[in-house]
Amino acid sequence: MTKISDDGRFEWDTDKNKQNIKRHGLSFEEIVTLKKRPIDFSDIPELTDSQAKELYPKNWKPKKQAVSVRIDMDTIDWLKEPGEKGYLQRLNAVLRWARMEGCPIGRL
Repeated sequence: MTKISDDGRFEWDTDKNKQNIKRHGLSFEEIVTLKKRPIDFSDIPELTDSQAKELYPKNWKPKKQAVSVRIDMDTIDWLKEPGEKGYLQRLNAVLRWARMEGCPIGRL
């Protein structure tokens, strides 16, 4: 844990460090040794393609870019069927689904 000194520099909070060492029962040297030790991933199986697709985080918010497109009215009506509000989000979801499912965009 660090704290800011009177002259604006960061200093190591030795009291907090001692509390953490007591709580975990490790010395500073042991903690440094543990941090330097590489993690062994050999017992973790590799993900299949279907498992990797399921890892798409539902709350992930990618960057967005405003674009202007002309879309057929029947397609807009189809997107608005569940409700006027949110049709652009549905359009984005449809495009994302097509991309994730390997839609052959070059052959359209």
